[in-house]
Amino acid sequence: MSAFEEILVFAIPSVVIGLLVVLVIVLVIRSHKRATSWTSAIRALAEQLGIEHEVTDNSYDSAHGRVGGIGISVIRWDMRMRPQIGLGFGTAGGGTSLVLKQRGVEPDKRFLTEPDWESYAGVPVQIGDAAFDDRIDLRGASPVLLQALKAQPELRQLILKVIGEMGAYILSDEAFVNLEIFAPLARSADDIVSYLRPMLELARWLEAPLAPHEPVAAGAPVVGPLNRLHILSTEQCLAELQRFLPAVLSPMGAGQAYLTENKRVDWRGAYAGLPLRVMVDSSGGVELTVKAQHQHGALVLHWDAAKIPAVGTAPAWDASERSTVFVDKGVFIHGDAQAVDVQLQRLRALPAELRSAITGAMRRDDVERLEVSDEEIEVHLRPRLSDLMDPAGQLARVVELAGSVAKHLQETPADPNIAQQPAGADPSRFTCQYCSTLFLLGPRPFCPNCGAPAQG
Repeated sequence: MSAFEEILVFAIPSVVIGLLVVLVIVLVIRSHKRATSWTSAIRALAEQLGIEHEVTDNSYDSAHGRVGGIGISVIRWDMRMRPQIGLGFGTAGGGTSLVLKQRGVEPDKRFLTEPDWESYAGVPVQIGDAAFDDRIDLRGASPVLLQALKAQPELRQLILKVIGEMGAYILSDEAFVNLEIFAPLARSADDIVSYLRPMLELARWLEAPLAPHEPVAAGAPVVGPLNRLHILSTEQCLAELQRFLPAVLSPMGAGQAYLTENKRVDWRGAYAGLPLRVMVDSSGGVELTVKAQHQHGALVLHWDAAKIPAVGTAPAWDASERSTVFVDKGVFIHGDAQAVDVQLQRLRALPAELRSAITGAMRRDDVERLEVSDEEIEVHLRPRLSDLMDPAGQLARVVELAGSVAKHLQETPADPNIAQQPAGADPSRFTCQYCSTLFLLGPRPFCPNCGAPAQG
């Protein structure tokens, strides 16, 4: 063996070992950079959304919490910076096992939790939109969700974007929906938010499929300014509310915020010369009262999109059943037949413009209940302030709603003929022949819930 060959025999293994060492160093450096980048991204995301940042020893930091009432979890699911984003929420549109996924594609079973993919059975449902039906596998949808999908092309387009294009999928049980995606690389919090924004919009829509929805702009924030309330201590939360309420309500009338013994912030002020009280608890729940002396009697209006009957719902068996009469889409009066008749008369006595303003505001601002008594008007918001994208604007509008009702009732004489009609005598009440909604006929001769024409 020549000297040159001897050199090669000893040199080649050394070179190979050296290259392997260099490769390992490069991979370690790259892995460290990815880990550092992921940690920075997840920390920035948690700060931006007001959710918890969970630090781990293996650089797989995660973020979890609540965004606008929707549970959120973001974790790193492989050695590269690929996030698994999961949303959890309740819905009026789910069935016993709702499935939404790309047609012909199954989610990665390695990451599914109970109930697993095999537990989901059923035949895919066609809704009559070729573009949607060709790309989306839909199973187990409730009649409410099917009704919304057929009536709202914007909802179908959003599902096509989130499920069909982004590759997310939905699995649910009877009351809870999981919306998940295993996303491509995410190098920053903004990358993760770009996936989150349309997913959150879809989740909010599915929570109440038949409720009114405003489109979300591409650069709009994904959380409201008070979203951090739920992760603050009680004392910090109350201090934040003591700053928030005067900032919103003082321009509407002088007042003062008090801290109560039962951990609430109590605003006492005025609106249009009438006494105003706004109570907010440490979780952000809101109760609002405007005092007004009047003789118009009691009236209670409810708003709940989940109460909208689906097409094919059986009508009431007889008049002895408690009655629910809709006066707008999702807005209704509920109680025994005679009490409902009296309240309907009181509602019809209001000017048409005011009735429309009341029901429109309840739907737009998610007012769960508007209650009129002889001395005051109470308004109960369904969501907490921390769940609202525009808590200042929404609270101000709700104050204006209660104030306008109180002002009208106090300044207008009551009709002495109300409550003289026998129960069930109102000829303007109809039962929808398609969805069995019992409704009060308005300016347009259609069922307020499904849109079918009124038939006497």
